[in-house]
Amino acid sequence: MRLLLAATVFAALATPAFADTIDEVVKHGIVLNVQGMDIEVTYTADGKFTAMDGQVTGAWKRDGDKLCTSSNFDPNETCAAYPTDKKSGDSFDLELAYRALEQADDGSGPGAPGSDQRGLIGETLRHLHADRSGNNHRSEISFDKFWNPGAPAGCLGLVEFRALESMPCVPWSSAVALLWSALATHLLDPRHRPTALRDWGTELHDRMLLPSALWADLEAVLVELAADGLALDPAPFREIWDWRFPPLLRWQEGEAVLEVHPALEPWPLICDFPREGGFTSRFVDGSLRRFEITANAAFRREWGLALAGRPLELPADGGALAVRYRLQRLYPCLHPAIAPHLPLVLSLHATPKGQAFQLNEEGTAFLAETEAATDPQGQPWRGRRRNEDVTIDLRLG
Repeated sequence: MRLLLAATVFAALATPAFADTIDEVVKHGIVLNVQGMDIEVTYTADGKFTAMDGQVTGAWKRDGDKLCTSSNFDPNETCAAYPTDKKSGDSFDLELAYRALEQADDGSGPGAPGSDQRGLIGETLRHLHADRSGNNHRSEISFDKFWNPGAPAGCLGLVEFRALESMPCVPWSSAVALLWSALATHLLDPRHRPTALRDWGTELHDRMLLPSALWADLEAVLVELAADGLALDPAPFREIWDWRFPPLLRWQEGEAVLEVHPALEPWPLICDFPREGGFTSRFVDGSLRRFEITANAAFRREWGLALAGRPLELPADGGALAVRYRLQRLYPCLHPAIAPHLPLVLSLHATPKGQAFQLNEEGTAFLAETEAATDPQGQPWRGRRRNEDVTIDLRLG
């Protein structure tokens, strides 16, 4: 068993890791998890490494972006290329998993038919595609029913994209299905496979969930598909966008144009609640909403904005601005001490005139106020969690 583990350690050492962290790896060492055991691997400046209390020993060298190793279990030198522009400390398990699957037997060897990799794919990805609590059934891309012999109906060969919203009509559902088929066809070509995963960080739940960013991203995808001979009509996707993000406010005076659309807002999962029969349920906090404000150059030049009586400054670069607010106080919810922000009044100001709009109780429209807008008072809204965020969170002031 110890020999098997030692051989496995060397195989892992020859597998590309996530990120161009070769210098960090040889400086600080790495910890491999093999069959539930944490095994430390130590590198020395003279080109040697050891693991398993000296049972595994070998030599290493760097060849450009490759780390080459040989050991007492395999004297043949094995080199692995490392992706660039990554930093030490990044999570590398997901990219490591996909790289290992890419290297699995695909039947391309002479006289060696490809083996059945369903079990390997399922066991590799099922544990990584999970939510923060470890539940793979709630993962946005779920492998729970791909090939899991230990679960009822676990071997259906299904990969579920659980984040997709059901469409209200057949033509839209067909358009989404066609888009997914085109993406599969495009990405199955090795030329189009990404060489590394991109860590979107906080930008994913900030800018990338705004209506304008989502449409720009989809347009880029459609352009790439069309270049590969997989052109799709953008019209049904624009209809879906219009349905999903109906305007809360569309205002124009002269050349000045302002639009407000609802934006996607992830709802956090909160703790277990006991239910009858000894069961527990988990709720989401659906009390938060978000909207996106876009304005053309004429509006920015001639008009100003205020929200709840305080100045609301649009980005100087002409980009969109988002506002997160609490629509209602639910039970249970996160931060129950924070009151809802309604009534929420959005005011438009231009010397010597102005106009005010109040968000209705359902959060579905800004309705025109009969009274004229008052001049904004106090400090501008600054409630950003990070300086680079485009979302102002009213809970932060």
